[in-house]
Amino acid sequence: MEVNQKLQADTLKLNERLTESNTQLQQNIKKLTEQKIRLDAANKALGQNFDHSLELCYRIISTYHPGLGKETKAIVDLCRQMIDSDYFNPEEEHVLKVSAWLQNIGLLGISRELMATSRQSPESLNPAERRLIHNHPIYGQTFASFVENLESVGTTIRAHHERWDGKGYPDGLAGETIPRPARFLAVVVYFVECGLTREEAVESILEQSGKAFEPEAVRLFLKVTHMMQLPKKVKEILFSELKPGMVLAQGISSPMGLLLVPEGTTLNENTLGKIQDHNIVEPVNHRLLVYH
Repeated sequence: MEVNQKLQADTLKLNERLTESNTQLQQNIKKLTEQKIRLDAANKALGQNFDHSLELCYRIISTYHPGLGKETKAIVDLCRQMIDSDYFNPEEEHVLKVSAWLQNIGLLGISRELMATSRQSPESLNPAERRLIHNHPIYGQTFASFVENLESVGTTIRAHHERWDGKGYPDGLAGETIPRPARFLAVVVYFVECGLTREEAVESILEQSGKAFEPEAVRLFLKVTHMMQLPKKVKEILFSELKPGMVLAQGISSPMGLLLVPEGTTLNENTLGKIQDHNIVEPVNHRLLVYH
């Protein structure tokens, strides 16, 4: 009898403790929920302030040079199409988006005449003028730091005029030493700023794939923007999307023109492995077309 009473008493105490714990847990959950709501509101406000800062920078650029403002908007729109491809991780998406808005900010203070000359006849620039133009990505990196404290944005803006072959500016970076988002931004900036017709610009970009531009960046740009019409049964893919079972709608060749795999080949593990190995040594720089 005494044992039963003790068990009942212990059970009652345990239930009381559980009730107290549940009450405390509910209170903690309520506090955490309230904190989350406040944090979400703060983050939303910060996001809105950041977007307003980007908008302000865009308006400053547009006021100083309306043509530059239009180019910036076009670059942003094209970069958004790249971002929507799900090819980038979240940080890269953010870096590419912000860099697209701010990549021209280093041109503020450079005369319109000098900007026009640098595009139309760069060979006519004197050393001081050329240095000023070549340093504008560095100025852009500095200005961008006042808007976005993510280091990758600054380095992307600094590097968006570098070339895949190392002949760009301001630092002469080459290949994969160029920040990844900058390689994709470079293709878009060239397309918008080159002053060529759409068809001429696409042809020029294709010609410079593997020279000025990373081949994969060129492929993604052409894929997401649909700059070139393809037959209904043919689609364009990235090198990273090649898989066994795909049938080539166009042969794969080396940059020197050596045919590696002919049109109509159905890829298998062995063939794909050889293509991938060759790409490491000598990157494939043309479009990749397959049947679907």
